[in-house]
Amino acid sequence: MFNFYKVLLTLAVFLFIPAAMLLAQPSTVVSGVKNSPAKENNDIYIKVDFLRSNVVQDIVLKYKTFSSSDYKEMDMTLSSSSASGRIPGLDVEAPMVEYFLFMKLADGSEAYYPEDALAGNTVKITVEQPSPKDAEVLLLSPDPAEPLTKGEALITVSLLKASDDVDKAKTKLYLNGKDVTSLALFADDLIIFSGDNFPEYINYGFSNTITLELYDTKGNLYHSYTSSFQAKSSAGFASIPETPLEYYVNTRGESRNENIRSNNQWYNNLNLDAKLNYGDWSLEGLLYMTSEEKGYLQPNNRYRIGIKHDMIEVYGGDYTPEFQSLILTGKRVRGVSGATHLGIFNIKASYGQVTRGIDGSVIEYLNRDTLGSDITTLKDGRLARVNYGTFERQLLAVSPYLQSGEDFKFGLTYMHSKDKMESIEIGRAPQENIVVGTNLQLGFDDQKIMITGQAAFSVLNRDISTGTFADSTIDKVFGPNGTFSGGDADMIKNIKNILGNFITVNQFLNPLNPQELSSLAYEGAVSLNYFGNFLKGGYIYRGSEFSSFGNSFVRTDVAGIQLQDRVRLWDNKLFISVGYENLKDNLQKTKLATTTYQTISASVSVFPRYDLPSFVVTFVRNDNNNGILATAAPNIAVNGVDDITNKISASVSQRFNLEIPMQASLNFSWSKRDDKSIRKVDVNNTSLSLTTNQYWNDDLNSYLNGSFNNTKIQLLEYNYISLSAGARYNLMKNQLTLAGSVNPNFGDLERYDFDASAIYKVMQNLSLQLQMRYIVNKDIANDSIISFVTRFDLR
Repeated sequence: MFNFYKVLLTLAVFLFIPAAMLLAQPSTVVSGVKNSPAKENNDIYIKVDFLRSNVVQDIVLKYKTFSSSDYKEMDMTLSSSSASGRIPGLDVEAPMVEYFLFMKLADGSEAYYPEDALAGNTVKITVEQPSPKDAEVLLLSPDPAEPLTKGEALITVSLLKASDDVDKAKTKLYLNGKDVTSLALFADDLIIFSGDNFPEYINYGFSNTITLELYDTKGNLYHSYTSSFQAKSSAGFASIPETPLEYYVNTRGESRNENIRSNNQWYNNLNLDAKLNYGDWSLEGLLYMTSEEKGYLQPNNRYRIGIKHDMIEVYGGDYTPEFQSLILTGKRVRGVSGATHLGIFNIKASYGQVTRGIDGSVIEYLNRDTLGSDITTLKDGRLARVNYGTFERQLLAVSPYLQSGEDFKFGLTYMHSKDKMESIEIGRAPQENIVVGTNLQLGFDDQKIMITGQAAFSVLNRDISTGTFADSTIDKVFGPNGTFSGGDADMIKNIKNILGNFITVNQFLNPLNPQELSSLAYEGAVSLNYFGNFLKGGYIYRGSEFSSFGNSFVRTDVAGIQLQDRVRLWDNKLFISVGYENLKDNLQKTKLATTTYQTISASVSVFPRYDLPSFVVTFVRNDNNNGILATAAPNIAVNGVDDITNKISASVSQRFNLEIPMQASLNFSWSKRDDKSIRKVDVNNTSLSLTTNQYWNDDLNSYLNGSFNNTKIQLLEYNYISLSAGARYNLMKNQLTLAGSVNPNFGDLERYDFDASAIYKVMQNLSLQLQMRYIVNKDIANDSIISFVTRFDLR
């Protein structure tokens, strides 16, 4: 008999343990954030849902590894009332990664998630560390890199490489925490879980988790292996008889009504995803169209078509190419992208538009000279106060490279990006940028020794409107009697003769003296992985004038060392990690003082058997100082940097099977910033939270979450408590799915959110969905959102 009181008691115990998962935090913009399971060196996919449509115009994912103080940034892809992005696997390192979101809103303001992210309250994701025993499990399907469809619902695992100590017949298989061992077929070294047995609690549209528990011949847990895969709600391929042709077409249409602040708006969007296979060739197509597409905004519509083969792939439309990370990454390109896979020699290229041209507008015409950053002379000679527009920006990137497996890779990259001056009438100075670089990766002894490095050199012209200047102009500007009499006119002419073939050369070119290395960036690292010890050391250098239009988020004017050491103990169940980072700025001596950024980090992680709790405890100390005291003269002291931030976090997660399978995650996070500079910007943050998931049966699952946050910045204090509870229930043999949730928020952000949805499957390939949200606000009008979604699959 189901022991309800046993489950209730377990929940009560957790409620009194400090925790902070930070995934259900209140926000005036974001309604929720989900991320896929985090495993070292694997991508983490992040999906953001907004409270309403047409509010966020741009969203950036800012993330960092545990041992680094440097946040990296990636553009996220907007789609109606949501956004998606990923943290690249190369940046996913144990014991955790942390991130926050920066958003530009339609009214010109800015927002963050979490809202107090700048005070140190970030989203933290625990990263599972790889084990040497993972190599004993071979996941044949699904492919983590390819989304799984309903028609392809198949899990196949090979234990051919498993140790002789393993009793393969005792292996247990879990899907999203549910024990499905009894539904699987064991055939010698293979474990097969077929589509006929796939339950309906698969997370279609997001990430799913596969876990295998291997036991030795004595019945003791030998190893727990976990992998994740994406699943699409669409059906699989259909085939044409007597031909090698396969295809599918998936469509999704949505009509949404939003009544926000008594302002009623309708939004409509259509999504089409199609694929055609013919032997080794495949043709892919993607189309997203929305009523939110406006000519005065950057594109919301998306489209792409591509041809793929084992040796070549070509895409037209919207694509996010990945090149050398210093040069081009996380940037959407609308044009043509492609790559060859010819063995040791390969090449990839991308060409297209990265920014749509949007003309500015005149606010008012002026009769006399007036100073101001928004005042300019128009082409007809009149003076006006304006809203500046955005130039259309084109980008070309080419990278030939040599590669042999994962042990050797050497590549060269060239990128050129330029604003089209004729694309708009009213805009700031049009710019142009070229970057050249190289990257190297060497692996030895089955990649136990890894050497990686990359370097890039950039040239930026901040105003190309006057074109390339003549030699006579160079003499006037940089000659003995010129405006910059200290310049070397002959050297400038030589630079023009060389660079003029690639970029506009005039007085706005940076750097004018390449010998100063101000636009050079490079980094290198060596790692050793022996005897359960992973040791990595690296050095980075990024000049103050380094700039790439393909990655505008690179932190510049910084150089220093990064060290990391991780030890695996207790049969790969206990992990101890320490890190040290020492960076300095002012590389070109352009600042009053040089700031030293020191980061010390340490963590202990325990990941025992699948049904026992796992623990992660971390400590980070950031010490920033440039030697300028608060007691110095006021005009000097204002440039001072002298602050120390200490951060402590502790988390525990547990899977239960108290009559029903359950998951619970607990976290505690505390940080304190002591600012001894003249600004005295002290910041304290404490956050607690609990998340639980209950799997009652194949048809019913639920969750119960709670969080508390307190932030103090100088004399300001911000507090909130957020609770959320929800459930999903399948009826009529999974033909009807009902879901609902309630999310009350108390404190400085007081709001009550109510959500409900119903999905009805009219046919195997046709479903209808109704979604409703009602938000009770404090002191302002309540909000409501209703949407109707139709999905149809042609197969």
